Amino acid sequence: MQDEQKIDFWLLTVTLILAGIGLVMVYSSSMYLSMEKFGSGTNYFKKQAIHIAIGFAAMMIFTKLNYRGFAKFGKFFLISGLGLLGVLLISNQINDVGVNRWLRIGGFSFQPSEIMKIILIIF
Repeated sequence: MQDEQKIDFWLLTVTLILAGIGLVMVYSSSMYLSMEKFGSGTNYFKKQAIHIAIGFAAMMIFTKLNYRGFAKFGKFFLISGLGLLGVLLISNQINDVGVNRWLRIGGFSFQPSEIMKIILIIF
């Protein structure tokens, strides 16, 4: 018998409210800069709205997955995450950029520390 998981209504509501407030803050703080750079005051707002939509879709997908099934890959994930952190450390020393927490691969950039948080939960 499969255990049907229900979405926590209050947690979803709070998440959507915080995302909405963040979207308003992005618009209010970047409107003039966006107008100056791009001729439209909503450029950063649109980018943030797209990222929120992608995040919301990912959240809905991941609510259907049983994360406990990833536990058997915990050691592999941990070693991979530590490798990403090592690559970040080495790339910062080679490029002499000082403190940089973002890893850029192709056109995609991410923070390995954020991925490590999820990996530690799985491990």
